[in-house]
Amino acid sequence: MSILYNNEDNVTPNTNDDSFNTTTVAGCTFRQQTIDHLDTIERQLQHPIKSEQVFSLSTNLCKYGHPQAVGLHPTKGPKLVSGLFRLSCPLLCEAIDTYENEGGVRQLSDWLRIKDKDRDRDDLDWKQNGYQAANEAQKNIRMELAKDDTNKLVQKMGEYNAQRFLSSGVAGIPPSQTYNVKVSRTPFDLDIGV
Repeated sequence: MSILYNNEDNVTPNTNDDSFNTTTVAGCTFRQQTIDHLDTIERQLQHPIKSEQVFSLSTNLCKYGHPQAVGLHPTKGPKLVSGLFRLSCPLLCEAIDTYENEGGVRQLSDWLRIKDKDRDRDDLDWKQNGYQAANEAQKNIRMELAKDDTNKLVQKMGEYNAQRFLSSGVAGIPPSQTYNVKVSRTPFDLDIGV
């Protein structure tokens, strides 16, 4: 892991930099990458990546000044990408692996399935509604990013599968599955295509 955070120039990273460039996609604002970030992302992902493949970074950088997560363009890489956002920080990936191995993702999925009343809400479906809103946001982001590549998608996948790809939510989850938690991470989860 130390190679991912090699700081040969002994530069103190500025992790609280509020002066970064942003971009807006489907009404959501994202941090744009820089050349330095792309070099780090390549090390984190453990394979080459082109700048057009990365449309955003996590707003907050880790304590070493590196991206914690990346937003991957669904159609600009060598493979189509259904999971738009990936954890890229090896320390976070390791923590998620531990959480997942302890049954945390299963517990979270089970928690989403249970209808219960939050003390501040009257809506029994508040959790699934929130997850559905996240799925809808992911779908809108994917559709806006891929709007110029619809023909490419249809050629690769056929009309039906291209529509399913574009209308899917978090990590490619169908819109009807508002109870299925997915974890998208790398470098330990390298299959980022469909």
